Amino acid sequence: MTSQARACSSSSHTFTHSMNQKPHVVNQSSQNRKRERLCSESDDGSKPVLSKPRIDQPSNTFSGAPQYSSNTNQVHTETHPQSKPYTHDVTPSNSFQSNMPTSTWTPMDTSQRGTDIQNMSVSHTSNYAAPGSTTHQWGQDMDQRTSEKQDLHDSSNNESSHHSRGSESSEKNSNMYKRQFVYTHFGKKHMRSKRGGVEFSVLSYNVLAQGLIDVNDYLYTQCASNFLQWDYRKNNLLREIKELNPDVLCLQEVQENHFNNFYQPQLALLGYDGVYKCRTGDKHDGCATFHRKSKFTSVKHELVEYHRQGTQPLDRDNVGIIMLLKPVKSKYSHQRVCVANTHLLFNPKRGDVKLAQLGILFSEIDKIATKSVRKNTHEYYPIILCGDMNSEPYSPLYKFISKGYLMYHGMDMTSISGQHRGYGGRTLPYPLWSRRMGVTDKCQYASAVEDRKEKTASKGDDGKSTNERVKDNEEDDDENWEMVLPKGVKHQFSDTIRHNFLFKSAYSHSALDNGREVTTNHDRTNCTVDYIFYSTSSEQRPVKTRRGSVYYERCEGRLRLINKLSLYSDKQASKMGGLPNHRISSDHFSLLATFLLEK
Repeated sequence: MTSQARACSSSSHTFTHSMNQKPHVVNQSSQNRKRERLCSESDDGSKPVLSKPRIDQPSNTFSGAPQYSSNTNQVHTETHPQSKPYTHDVTPSNSFQSNMPTSTWTPMDTSQRGTDIQNMSVSHTSNYAAPGSTTHQWGQDMDQRTSEKQDLHDSSNNESSHHSRGSESSEKNSNMYKRQFVYTHFGKKHMRSKRGGVEFSVLSYNVLAQGLIDVNDYLYTQCASNFLQWDYRKNNLLREIKELNPDVLCLQEVQENHFNNFYQPQLALLGYDGVYKCRTGDKHDGCATFHRKSKFTSVKHELVEYHRQGTQPLDRDNVGIIMLLKPVKSKYSHQRVCVANTHLLFNPKRGDVKLAQLGILFSEIDKIATKSVRKNTHEYYPIILCGDMNSEPYSPLYKFISKGYLMYHGMDMTSISGQHRGYGGRTLPYPLWSRRMGVTDKCQYASAVEDRKEKTASKGDDGKSTNERVKDNEEDDDENWEMVLPKGVKHQFSDTIRHNFLFKSAYSHSALDNGREVTTNHDRTNCTVDYIFYSTSSEQRPVKTRRGSVYYERCEGRLRLINKLSLYSDKQASKMGGLPNHRISSDHFSLLATFLLEK
């Protein structure tokens, strides 16, 4: 969000980077020669620095690791035997010491070369070998590159010290942008022994509309002007999407003309199909959701507008997109996954608007993602919720999403998103939203609830169905309001709002260096406002902490998290200065998670 700098605060904690400590070097002269050979090749700042050599696998196997290729130059990753990164587990108490493949991704520096990103072809295959797979190609590639590096070293021996000094700076700069793929405990087991189901990855990315840069240029005074130009930014954004290679893209702040002239045609060439919803009113940006046609087909989708004329507090122009997807290659015809993408209001003081917008979004998800309704059971398809929520971790709004309820009555309106410091002087209204919304305190459309009851209820003595009787009373506000009320309560609204989706964040909000994760960065201020949530099971399991205490967490359901692309810490983001820059062309960082959709 372009106005994020007004609300985010930067922390100045110092953390210990134990994962970056170098191992003991046995042969110093041999190590120096290897470093010089690598340095001589790293002068080209446009090459990504990765930790494993590329090896192609069949296209129906998705690893979540980035790769790309060019028609004239196949880009491979480089490896150094004494600098192999350590991939931390999502669960800190479980160390990971196995033959599990690790991988990293580094944004490319395209400022020093005229890289034609739009003409870059992409093969949608893995760039690392799964456990047990052959490594013959690895050996061939490494022998060839080792020979090439030796020749290059011999020809530039007189300038080795110059190359060394320059490449050390380049390597340090590249390492600052390096991100790792972090596997869950389930993800490690799955990679060793594949389980049945559909693997797919989801990218959530606020790409920063160009028009918002022009309107809010005071937020980007620390950025070089050439890096703010759309002609530069669009190539970087497309390059990043190609390298991360997701199956589903949830984009925010997509400018309408750029969707039509750039995103849609370019992503169509890569095999994606997508829909777009522009913000209402006089706004020119919105949300876009794409899916890979070889992976999913769209069963249905809903374009959601939060603005409701004459209905408080829904008087803002934010929007969302909900899409129900069906896997193309699946043994089970009933498999579906619902993906929701949204960008909530920024204003830190209007927590009432943000909660009401979520109420509308959740009501739409409830309508689209409902699989079956039995007497005492409401079953949903697996759900993924992505977007810029303009709320910080563990804020009341975050807890409402992750815990499923919020006792809002009497809460300070400015505290809902966690972005505003201090007391604002206004409490949330009671009831929270207007009766005209037709949304219950369980975030369900009253009409949808009645329609479900109608399927099992017989017609009344008047010969009319429940829905017909509701239509007869549409003009009576009191009748409509009673549908919204909890059963047995008249002309009152519950002081607690709820939903039934059992969401869990794919990210832990703690970075690999033990600092806090951040998803947006303006000059020296950064914070977390972007998320990927996914639905879980109602079952719980006990988890014992290192101190011996026990807490309960929800178990995963048919949607299992395999890995995620690590985020930068507060400290790492601060070193980058203001965004956009030469490597990252938005003021937000991309989020990527890989899931397994089980039968």
